[in-house]
Amino acid sequence: MDQFLVFRIENKLFALSLAHVIRVFRMVFVSPIPDAPDYLAGIIDWAGTVVPVIDLGVFIGLPKKPQQLSDRLLLARSGEQTLALIADEVMAILPGEADIASLPPLPLRPCTPLAGILQRDGDLIQVLDLLRIAPAPEELIQQARSIL
Repeated sequence: MDQFLVFRIENKLFALSLAHVIRVFRMVFVSPIPDAPDYLAGIIDWAGTVVPVIDLGVFIGLPKKPQQLSDRLLLARSGEQTLALIADEVMAILPGEADIASLPPLPLRPCTPLAGILQRDGDLIQVLDLLRIAPAPEELIQQARSIL
């Protein structure tokens, strides 16, 4: 059974498998990319690697808000792709006995990042599938070349 990192965006709780999370750190300067999708906040340099930064709030349909120094970046890896996700606050790590409830049939977009739901202490925590969030590497390379 997976452990999960639980975090908050506005008043919503989300989780990622801890197996994908490399590190959590405070917000740093994010270099914007011209003509990037709204959810792609920009890029950061992490240990010599260019890492795309995803604004999860915008990705899930919330209004864009200014980044705050109190925000957190969740550095995560999905296959070969490393990315940073913006969160308002990291809440907890759920232990290995946490089970993901299957989603009932819902009218969701085919590309929804939702992998399932965790129920914990009366809260519903949306578990995200990192593979459905990560931009295609070739898309990022083209955008990065446009700013060089």
